[in-house]
Amino acid sequence: MLEIYKYQENNKIEIIFFDDNMKVVVLPTKYMRYISKVPRYSPKSINQYAKILKYFCDFLEKRYLNISVDDIICSIGSIVIGEYLVHLSNSGLEASTVRNRDVIIKGFMEWLTTKDGGNVREDSGYLNGRYKSPNPVKKLPKYLTVYEIIAFIKNLHDESQRCIVHFLFDSGLRISELIRVKKSDIPNLDDSPDNSMYFSLEVRGSKGAGGNIKTRKTYISRSMIQRINRLHNQNKAYRRAKLKYGPDMPCFLNVHGEELTIGAIQNLLHKAAKRANLDPSKYTSHKYRHSFAISVLISEFDADFINKLVIVKEALGHNHIKTTQIYTSIAPAEIKRLQEMNKINEIFNRYEESQKVYEETYLPQKKHKEKRGRNKSARNKS
Repeated sequence: MLEIYKYQENNKIEIIFFDDNMKVVVLPTKYMRYISKVPRYSPKSINQYAKILKYFCDFLEKRYLNISVDDIICSIGSIVIGEYLVHLSNSGLEASTVRNRDVIIKGFMEWLTTKDGGNVREDSGYLNGRYKSPNPVKKLPKYLTVYEIIAFIKNLHDESQRCIVHFLFDSGLRISELIRVKKSDIPNLDDSPDNSMYFSLEVRGSKGAGGNIKTRKTYISRSMIQRINRLHNQNKAYRRAKLKYGPDMPCFLNVHGEELTIGAIQNLLHKAAKRANLDPSKYTSHKYRHSFAISVLISEFDADFINKLVIVKEALGHNHIKTTQIYTSIAPAEIKRLQEMNKINEIFNRYEESQKVYEETYLPQKKHKEKRGRNKSARNKS
């Protein structure tokens, strides 16, 4: 099996493939070097490409023993690529995952026919440029209703955790974006009229080429801002952290007053679901992005559904409206049902929805049910 060596220099990722004899596998290594210089590929995408090419090369190496991987790549035909994709399907991978690997392999094989790829192949093995995997069936986006979110938040033992989950729903941010939010990013309510219900929030989005952060705007409610302010004013860890961080203080911290990590947030969501005997896969952070989108689509923001889709596109940071159109697969009757459910519960807009989450899940510090984490001395000993 191939091994991958990665290192980063000057915000550029260098990835090298080695075989069992620790010899460089040239073609996938050159391809990774090539795409790392293409602006549209983020570091995360580059790592994903490397992983998928490794899987493909491992399959080829196992199939053709005692032949170098580079030689195999140069000589295989269309049938072998198709067999690999069938193997993936038979292994239980979802159609969308198989298609994703098909896309990456196709790009690699086509690059090998170019001057940059050394013209080592006469053809890519992809007849007429068509993918070999079947078109994946689009699935309905899985989301949570505001009532499911309230019930879930009540399983969290600390107001900071509860505020984080509420924020994911209220803003539609990814957790990688949430950990970049500073307290200074949160709008100042003193500068706005009392009847202002929604506020623009700048999001430091995903990393693009060269590690640069893409920014965009989303919307958060007055209720969310009030909850964040209350957390910072009343929570001891947050009050102490103000002296440490100053104006660069993160909006959300862990129990020790330190910056959060993606893994820590994923862990708290998983543990809370398990503790409540719920399916953790239903309560992953991405479900809150879908829930934000549905909340906007049933909201009072605009009478026109297409205009609401545009709002969702911009807030979620989708590059193309086609990505956002996944939400058009939700039946109008379901949108109507959710709107009626909110009316029954006297929720007539997104602000009131957020206010309900706040009122029903706020947990004063004196009522925290357990102490989270361990003290620093204990952590240092472990």
